[in-house]
Formats: sequence, structure tokens, C-alpha cells
Amino acid sequence: MNSIIGQSLIWIAMIAAFAGVLLGFVTGKNPSRTSMQWLYRLVMIFSGAMVAANVVMVTALITHDFSVSYVAKVGSRSTPLSITIVSLWSALEGSLLFWGFILALVVVAFAHIWRKNSPRHMAYAIGTILTVSLFFAIIIVGPANPFTVLSPIPFDGPGPNPLLQNHPLMIIHPPLLYCGYVAMVLPFAIAIAVLLAGETNWPWLNMLRQTMLIAWGFLGLGILTGSWWSYEILGWGGYWSWDPIENASLIPWLTATACLHAIIIQKRQKFLALLTLALAIITFLLTIFGTFITRSGIINSVHAFTQSTIGPTFLAFLGVISIASLALLSKRNVLNSSTISTTKSYTLLSKPTLLLMVIALLLTFAFTILLGTIFPLFTEFMRGVKISVGAPYFNNMSVPIVICLLIILALSYFAPFEEVKIIHPNFLLISLFISSITFILFLLTGIRPIFADFIFSLCAFAATGILLSFTYVFSINKIDSTENKNHRCWSKYFLTRFLGMQLIHLSFIIIVAAVCGSHFYKQTYEFSLTPGSNQSINNYKLTYVKASLLKEPHRQAINTKIKLEQNNKIFSFLYPSLVYYQTQREPLGVPHILTINYRDLYLSLISFNHDDNKASFKFFIIPLISWLWLTIPLIGVGTILLISFKNKSSVD
Repeated sequence: MNSIIGQSLIWIAMIAAFAGVLLGFVTGKNPSRTSMQWLYRLVMIFSGAMVAANVVMVTALITHDFSVSYVAKVGSRSTPLSITIVSLWSALEGSLLFWGFILALVVVAFAHIWRKNSPRHMAYAIGTILTVSLFFAIIIVGPANPFTVLSPIPFDGPGPNPLLQNHPLMIIHPPLLYCGYVAMVLPFAIAIAVLLAGETNWPWLNMLRQTMLIAWGFLGLGILTGSWWSYEILGWGGYWSWDPIENASLIPWLTATACLHAIIIQKRQKFLALLTLALAIITFLLTIFGTFITRSGIINSVHAFTQSTIGPTFLAFLGVISIASLALLSKRNVLNSSTISTTKSYTLLSKPTLLLMVIALLLTFAFTILLGTIFPLFTEFMRGVKISVGAPYFNNMSVPIVICLLIILALSYFAPFEEVKIIHPNFLLISLFISSITFILFLLTGIRPIFADFIFSLCAFAATGILLSFTYVFSINKIDSTENKNHRCWSKYFLTRFLGMQLIHLSFIIIVAAVCGSHFYKQTYEFSLTPGSNQSINNYKLTYVKASLLKEPHRQAINTKIKLEQNNKIFSFLYPSLVYYQTQREPLGVPHILTINYRDLYLSLISFNHDDNKASFKFFIIPLISWLWLTIPLIGVGTILLISFKNKSSVD
């Protein structure tokens, strides 16, 4: 019954999306109140059917209805209820169904929030979103159908991917990442609507900014939580390996960041409309490319799904929308020429110049990662030879770009938007002084290499700029608000937006410092112990106390107990383990991580001999890595602040 109901709902969603595509583009050419009402109804039908289909699948998972093919693939009677529910996105078919669920919520929210805007533009935008929705509905109905009926019906299933069951971050990470990917359809739809309508007399830039911020925030949080999961569960002491699947999420995030900076210039200076629209479109295309990489099976990765037949379908869809978008962008006459070019000139230290540099660097960064990601695929396709592009390439190419971005960020706090003079040169001198002191202190304390000292001094330079800008902006706006009561509304908006922006910039500085510290000062040790033996590392002593076997219905684990002493005093106990699943050939190592001040003590159990209880361990001392996870709430709060207040002034 669940199979029949689920498939019927997906068919209803697909038909509603198809009708909405036709009506949306027809209404865009000849808008009317009646046609818009019907378009909103079709949106509700599509969304309702897609949400209901997900509810049916979750019900099937909870009730262990193994007549449904997807339940038989990922379900198990021994799996805990919480893991059973989130197994909805643990495999290919369910992840696409969940993708449709988020897409349904996105299109309803968009249609509701901006329903009072220009009917022509809204019709084109909704028609574009429903075009993407139609594609995913076809995929779910066809090659990735999770509701196929099985016969004979198995009594039990293998359960979801063990990696999904081993840490609560896998409950959080995929939905955040999916929300980021799916929400990128909104700025894409707005850009297509502007190009199709050929008019800019509606608040498209504010809409583009709001929707891009939402998608950018979710995608960034998804990337960070994914890195945290990798660090917490894979036992290798790292968080980013330049895996193709990781790269596929980072690339559109970089182009989205470039788009947000282009929006700032366009809003103030009115000369980057075409680039802004192009970046919104390119970002969405890259999310489709990332989806193809993850779900086609052409890449072997811990993050990827298994082999599937949907790869060519995704490539065809990517090709069609790429060609259509390029054709629209090539018609520059749809935009007022004054929004594309400008006769204004700027100095090197003006904000527009610095922002243009940031955009260029971000796009270079994205292209560099894209090239390193697809080059092995290209050579394998052309020559049948498998090659790999490893971390050295990505590190060597990315470090100079990140340093340049950090320098520009630091300088931006002392640069005006148009004036030639630097704002408050004394602030610049203070920041340079703090930066110099930081560099000298690192040298005097013997911290090496000098390159790391230089990066930390740049971080101090930029962080000081943020602190001084806070002091300046808040004091000026307090005076303005006191003298002019009518200005308070604008001041409240400006300060909220300013605070959000600085939290995000501060997060970038913290990320750079954390990556630098964890990379240059990470210490790695390997050793084997038997019960009662110990290993001394620096001023720590690790004593192997005992090992125990823990059996659960869906898995069993070897847990070891390690006594950690510092300076001959018991400091703590560590409990690394190996977890065994019936469906997994190799056990999963679960490290124990102890954060002390600014460093992590990371102990991972590598292997275990049942005959004599001998265990092999990896021990890492990783400075500053915990700072990386502190940026997750900072970016979340910063993004919320940036989108929470509508602009009530012409100043943005």
C-alpha cells in the first residue's frame, strides 16, 4: 500500500510541476490575476504531494514495510528509531526524495513571501523553479524510484550505511547541505526571471541577496558540519582531504560568496548587474554538477553514493540549462546599459576595487578546485588512464589565494566606497602595530615556521580592523540616532547588517588561523600496547587499562580504556573504539577527542588483536582545531542577522 500511495503522490507532483512550468512561462508573457492564482495552486499541489510522499516513506521505514524497495535497501528491524527515520537520506533514492521535500518547502516559501511582487517576474521565477522540480520528479518516478514494489518480500534489511549510524552529526550535516544545494534554485530563478522579463523595475537585487544569503548560509554550515563529522568519526585526525565530493560542495559556495560581493557593488554603484546574474546562474549550475558527481557513482568516495544510472540524465539536464542560460545572458539588451558599465574610476584602496579583487580571487579559487577535481575524470575518459590530483596541488594553489583574501579583508576596513582618502589612517597604524607585535612575539617564542607566523600576524591585522570598525561604526550611529530620531530605523537596520557581516568575516579569520595552526603544528604518533603497558609522548603518558566488548542489536564494539597522565598526574581517561556492523567488512574506528585549552588530544584505535588484547593506536596533538567548530554558530548567527532585517533605507 505504501508503494502505491507513494508512487501516486510523486506522479501527482510531477504532473503539477509540468502544468506549473507551462502556466508559469505563459503567465510571464501575459500576466493576469487568474493565471497567477492557478499558478500558486499548482505550487501547493506539487509541494503537498511531494511532502506527503516523504511522509509515506518515513512511515514505511518506521513500520518496516520491506515490500517498498528503498526500505528493503536501508531498513532493518534492529536499527534504532532515530537512525531509521534519518535513513531517508542515507542512500541514493531516498536522498533524491528528501531533495524533493526541501524543494517543495522552498517553492512554497518563495511563492508566499514574495507573492505581492511583479506578477510577470514571479511567474517566470516560479516557472523556473518548477522546471527544476519537474526534472527531480521525473528522476524520482523513473530511474531513482524509491517506491518500487518488491516480491518476494524480505523479512529484514541490511540497515543504513554504518557511517550514518556512528555520529549524530550525520543527522545534521546532510539536511544542511541539501538545504544549501536546493535553495540555490531561488537566486537562479530570480536571475532567469530578470533576463526573461527584460526589466529591472522590481526589487530583484534585494530578493537575490536574501535568497543567496539563505542558500549560502546553509551550504557553508553543511560544509563545516561535514568537516566536523569527518574529524570526529573517521579516525584520521583530519577534517578536509580535498576529496572530489568535498570539492563539489565548496566550489558553488565560493561562487555564491563572489555573487554576494557583486551584489554589494551593484547595489551601491550600479555597474555589475550582468555579472551578478551570471554568478547566480553559475552557482546553481555548479550545484547540479555537484549533485551529478555525488550521485552518478563515477567517483569513489566515503561521501558518494553507489553506482547508479542517473548520471547521464543529470548531465543532459545540466547541458540544457547551461545552454539556455548562456543564450539568455548573451542578450545584454534586456538590461539597461547603465547597469552594465560605468564611467566612474576608483583608487586601489577604494571598496569597489577591493571587492572586485575579492570576486576575481574567489572565482580563481573556484576554477582551480574545479580543474583539479574534473581533470582526473577527463583523462580517464579520454585516455583510459586513472590519475589523481592530491592535496599538494590544492594546498599550493589555495594558500596564496587565501592570503590575498585575508589581506584584502584587512584593508577593506580602512577603505571608503568612493573617496580617495583612507578612513581613519590612525586605525590602520594601530592594526599594523598589533600585527607587527604578533609576528615579533611568535619569533621570540621560537614558534616556527616563519610562514605560519606571517599568517597569524595577518589574522591579527584583520581581526584588529574588525574591532576598530565596530568601535567606529557603533559610536557614529549612536550619535546619529540621538540627534535624528527619524534615523533610528535606518541605524537599527544598518547595525544589524553590519554586525552580521563582521561575524562572518571574523569566522573567516578564525578558520584561517585554525587551519594554519592544525596544519603546521599537528603532531602524530603511532604505537601498540598490551593491557598494563604505557607510552610516553611529550609530557603525557598513556596507559592501556583494559578492553571490553559491547553488543547492541545492530552492531558490536570493542571499547578500550586508556589512562591519560600529564606530569605524572592522572588527567583523564580516553575511550577509543572499533565498531563492527554486519554489512561492513572493515570496522569503523571511533576516536576519543579531548579538548584542552587550545589543542585537541585525539586518540584513535586502529586495530585490535582478540587473542592477546593487543591494540594499535594513533595519537594526535592538534592545536587550534576546536576553533574551526566555533565558527559554525558564528556563521549561523551572522547569516540570520544579515537576512533578518529588511532594508528601510536607500543605503545598503
